[in-house]
Amino acid sequence: MLILKQFGAIIAITLTGVAIIVIGVWFFAEVKTTIKNIIKELKK
Repeated sequence: MLILKQFGAIIAITLTGVAIIVIGVWFFAEVKTTIKNIIKELKK
């Protein structure tokens, strides 16, 4: 049972890491798009 518990913890940590990376990449893309739009507006 202990091995299963450790395995579950490893999976949980891995999934959390993946989720953080996905959110980070998405957030970065959103910010980049927003900055581009702001620059476009300022150039008018």
